Amino acid sequence: MLFGASVPRLQNTCPPLLLYHNSMVGNVLRQGNTDPKVQEMSSIKPSPLWQSAIESEKFYRSDQCSRFLMAIFDFSSDLPTLFCLHMNDERKQKLSSILYAIRELDDFSSDGAKQVCRDSKAAYVTKVLNQLMRDGLLSRIERDKKEFFRWVRTPAYSPEDWIDSQVYGEQIKQSPEQDRPREQLVRDGAAKLNDAQLIAILIRVGVVGESAVQAGRKLSNRFPEERVAALADASLPELRSISKTIRKDSYAQIMAGIELGRRIALIQDQQPQPPERIRGSEDAIRYCMRAFSRLAIDGKQEEFHIVTLDTQHGPINSHLITVGTLDASLVHPREVFRAAIRDSASAILLVHNHPSGDPTPSREDKAVTDRLVQVGELVGIRVLDHIIVAKERGRSVMADR
Repeated sequence: MLFGASVPRLQNTCPPLLLYHNSMVGNVLRQGNTDPKVQEMSSIKPSPLWQSAIESEKFYRSDQCSRFLMAIFDFSSDLPTLFCLHMNDERKQKLSSILYAIRELDDFSSDGAKQVCRDSKAAYVTKVLNQLMRDGLLSRIERDKKEFFRWVRTPAYSPEDWIDSQVYGEQIKQSPEQDRPREQLVRDGAAKLNDAQLIAILIRVGVVGESAVQAGRKLSNRFPEERVAALADASLPELRSISKTIRKDSYAQIMAGIELGRRIALIQDQQPQPPERIRGSEDAIRYCMRAFSRLAIDGKQEEFHIVTLDTQHGPINSHLITVGTLDASLVHPREVFRAAIRDSASAILLVHNHPSGDPTPSREDKAVTDRLVQVGELVGIRVLDHIIVAKERGRSVMADR
C-alpha cells in the first residue's frame, strides 16, 4: 500500500493543499498505482485559487510546498524520487521550449523573445534571459536607443548542457557514484575526505540551485582548516547567511556531528596512555593542548588549573583551582600547593586558557607565575612551566621570561 494513513489525515495535515487530479503532484501519485487511496486522493479538487497555485513553478519553491511534501513523504518511500524526477522533467521542458525558440534569433529584444515564446509566461522568459546573461551566453547591445540581446557564440556552449546545469546544478545524484561523498566515505573511510565533503554529508540534501556539495564547499571556505573549530560556535542565522541549504535540520545535524566527535575524542584522551614525560616547554604545550582541548576551544571564561607531576615529570593528575579573570589575589599559593602535596607531586604545570584566542601572556599572567615559582622553591615543589591554551595554539609563559 502506498500510503500508511487515510485521506482525512492528509487533509488535516495540509487542509488547503488537496491533491488535484491534473496537478503535477497528482500525476506523480498516480503513476502506475491502482491503490484505492491514491485514486480517492486523485479525485479531490481544490478551489480554483489553489488549483492555480499548485500548478505554478513559484509554488514548488515555496514553504507551503515544503510542508506539503514533508507531510506526504512519510507515506511513500518512492514519492520523493518520483516527484523530483517529475519536477526536473517539467523544468527541462519549460527551458527547452524557450531556449530552442530564441536560439536562432540574431539580435532580438525582450519583447521579441516573449513573442516567439508565447506559450511561456513573460516573467519566466525574462528570468531565462537574465540567467543566460549571467552565464555569459547573451550580451546586451544598444541600437537606435533600444536594448537588444545578442548571442555570444562560445565553442563550449551546448543548449542541452546549459539546460541540465540549470535543472540539476551539482546535485549529488547527477555526479558519478565514485565522486559522491557518502560513497567515498564508505569506500575509502572518513579520514580520506576533506572538510567540505564531510560537511556535505552532514547537510545531507541541497535545495533548488545549490547542492549539499556546493554548500559544503561554501562552509569549508568560510571555515578553512586552520579555523574549522570555529564552526562549532556558529549560529543557525550565521550559517544560513553562507548557504541557503542550512535549515534547522541540517544545522542540527552539523552540530550533533561536531559534538559527537568531541565526546569520542574526549573519551579517547581519557583512556590510559603510555607514560608521558614533560621535558620542556614544547612537551608541556603539546600535552596541555591535548589534555585541555575542550577548555581551549569552548572556554567562555578563564580557568586556572594545575597538573601535578611525578619525579620523572610524568602527569599524575589535574586540578581546577579557580574560575575567572586570572589575578594574583585570586590564585592563592595555598590552594595550588595543597593539591600538589596531596598528590605527592615533585613538580607542577600551571595551565589556564585565554577565551579571546590569543595566548599572549598578560602582565597578570607573568605576576602569578613569578609568585608561584617563588613559593614552589620554598616548599620544594618546582613549577615546571605555565602554559596558556587557546583555540589556535598554546604558549609558555616561562619561555618568554
